[in-house]
Parts: sequence; structure tokens; C-alpha cells
Amino acid sequence: MYWYFIPKEKRIVCLYKDHCSQHVYNAFDERGFIEGVKALVSRYKNCNNRYVYYLEEGSLHIKTAGGEILNEDTISPLVAKGCRYSLMATES
Repeated sequence: MYWYFIPKEKRIVCLYKDHCSQHVYNAFDERGFIEGVKALVSRYKNCNNRYVYYLEEGSLHIKTAGGEILNEDTISPLVAKGCRYSLMATES
């Protein structure tokens, strides 16, 4: 429904490289209703703008509002770029 009702240009940027709507769709499609609902609830709790980002040994990490720690390889490249830019700006 998200893809149908929300135009592409109005969708928010996802924290995850595996975008939330695609992740939830795949969970429903591949693992069934219960796992799909679990995926939806998990992403709803974690994918929002209440997160903290930090560098650890040169690698970017995000701690979500739900407490999940995302490693750089699971973070959306667009979000990672913004976080790194912000970290560089605060260092100078």
C-alpha cells in the first residue's frame, strides 16, 4: 500500500540499505504473515530520525531508537554519506 499511496518523490529516506518497504514486502512474501508483521513492527520502531551515529575504528555505526546497532554495510549509502559529512564538520 505504501508504494501505491505515497509517490516516490515524497517517500522518506530509509536508514537501511535494504529499504523498509521492500524488506517488509519480502518478509510477507517469503516467510508469511506473522514474520511480515514482525518485520513491519521492527522497522517501525527502528527506522526513524531518532538515532545516534558514531565512528568506531573508522567504521560508521547507527544506534536506532529501538536499540538496534546498524553496521555501515547495512546503512543506506545516502544516510551514511550524510552522517560522515556531519561527523567531519563537527571535527573541524
